[in-house]
Amino acid sequence: MWISELSERTRVPIDTIKHYLRIGVLHRGRPIADRRSEYDETHVERLRLIRAMIEVGDMRLDSVRRVFDSVDESQTSLRQALGQAHYELSRRFVDDEHEPTPESLATVDGVIVRQGWDIWEHSAHRVALAASLDTLGEVDSSVDDVLLDFYARMASEIAAFEISHVDASSSRDAAIRSVVVGTALYEPLIILLRRLAQEHASRDWAAEDSWLPTEPPPLDDPEDG
Repeated sequence: MWISELSERTRVPIDTIKHYLRIGVLHRGRPIADRRSEYDETHVERLRLIRAMIEVGDMRLDSVRRVFDSVDESQTSLRQALGQAHYELSRRFVDDEHEPTPESLATVDGVIVRQGWDIWEHSAHRVALAASLDTLGEVDSSVDDVLLDFYARMASEIAAFEISHVDASSSRDAAIRSVVVGTALYEPLIILLRRLAQEHASRDWAAEDSWLPTEPPPLDDPEDG
């Protein structure tokens, strides 16, 4: 297909496609004539993945390029490529200027050991969780290993179910798109289900319904600015 059809099928403007080609996040098409190339389904798949990473995953283009540098590396396993995608997706949780305390890192490592997780010692998620514990500890000292282990067990079940539905036999682009879109879209779903469950679990409190609104909150009036 020509670049015009590629643009139409993916809803990505031609100028944007050309920019992706220039910086290397989209691989070149097959040269047909001077200044004309032919594109195929791999270009459609890659452009859809780029859109998902930027629009759904809220990733910067430089993060997208780092993921593809990993994906396109012939020696990189699918697990490594997925790990790179997850890392870039979670970069906003990593504060490069403030290292977590050794105590919080030890707490996280304890959770990892007790769960039997196979985690890289330099995992960005390990560091980000430790930093989150430091922040949480400033306002709530009740977090302990029992609570963390409970959350970890629930997270293990969710992760195992999700990864089991990733088609490892498909292309790397398709597998990574599944992980990126799933992570970005399903995390809010998990949070809202948890809040619904909390509302249900609190039904027997003595002050039942006292904190619930009697009617839905009013919608913002667009004329109010």
